Amino acid sequence: MLQISKKFIPRVQNGLLGFRFFGVSAFLFQNVAEEQMRSHDASVGETKPSSFTIKNPKMRKAVLQGYKEFSGPPSLKSRTSRARYTTPIGLDEVFPLAYNILQEHQQKLYSKATDLKQQICSTPQTDLESVKYLKSELSKTLISAEIDNPEVQYNYKIGQIDWEQPVYRHLAKHEWLNYDLLVLMQRLESLSVIPDTEPTLDPKVQVKLQFPGYVNKYVTPGAMLPSVVCSRPPYLEIQEFEEVAQDCLYTVVIVDPDTPDLENDSYTTTLHWAVSNIPLSLSEPVVELEKSDELLTYIPPIPEKNTGNHRYSVWVYRQNEKIDIKSIPNNLVSRENFKIRDFSSQLNLTAVGAHLWRCHFDRSTEKVREKYGLQSGRVFTRTRQ
Repeated sequence: MLQISKKFIPRVQNGLLGFRFFGVSAFLFQNVAEEQMRSHDASVGETKPSSFTIKNPKMRKAVLQGYKEFSGPPSLKSRTSRARYTTPIGLDEVFPLAYNILQEHQQKLYSKATDLKQQICSTPQTDLESVKYLKSELSKTLISAEIDNPEVQYNYKIGQIDWEQPVYRHLAKHEWLNYDLLVLMQRLESLSVIPDTEPTLDPKVQVKLQFPGYVNKYVTPGAMLPSVVCSRPPYLEIQEFEEVAQDCLYTVVIVDPDTPDLENDSYTTTLHWAVSNIPLSLSEPVVELEKSDELLTYIPPIPEKNTGNHRYSVWVYRQNEKIDIKSIPNNLVSRENFKIRDFSSQLNLTAVGAHLWRCHFDRSTEKVREKYGLQSGRVFTRTRQ
């Protein structure tokens, strides 16, 4: 059932009672809804992008006008399921009224958005604080105008997301904050990735990680994976939720803070991958090596025997400017004894996202070493005194 914002309910209920008193049929309301839809498209059609409209004409008609013509929701593939479906009581009557209120509300907000755009254009670009405030208000207004739009809600649910539009980013960020981010932060802290690598994290982006050939699915933060699965560089997707500068660049590093250090009876950090000057945008969030600068090539996880679980930590940084890779000191990007905090501090990087997975020595580890020409690993044993 489509959700209607609570602020519309009192007005809808009052109108519904009045119409029921006079016995107007649901069919009339559907005709009214269809006429409202046409007039609304004509009034704001130039302003609203096509991503706010359901692309499937049959599905759009079903969502906005009801399912009677289709013998049930078209989204149900089974004819039996469609036949069993019963529209919630009163929905056919209340939906056109709510949709009319929504349209009136949208027109007011789009009018406000037009005024805000004019203010942004007339404000000197040197007045950064005023411009930033006006853009923030414009984004909030555009979100409020479409957040209750059933077509937007439908498109988001089926994954047809236009990341250039604030309302879709708002919906995605809300979902991320309420689950994926909670899982990530719990794993980073419970597994002590924070503070064993970086001291803290104020997450701004969603980081999705997937290994080629790994059942075509994203890796859950903290998941245990065999060495063979991680033998190739991961596919990384870094999604921003707020507008950033078009020339904004990013740096990604993957580190293992669990490399045994026998001399000091401790652990050191191994750098498994480092890539800088990664160009990303709202609609193109995938890391592409061809457009970036690889500081250090990827080596797969190859934990040594009896060293326990290794935490392979992915850190995403936002750069303030393009990094001149030729000017980076060699000791700053060393494979062994990598100092991740010195790296981010000296290059003036801001941590905005993270991810992690875990590996331990398994039957595929030695095969991975042989495949990539890596030397055999050590075998650690407990010494009794």
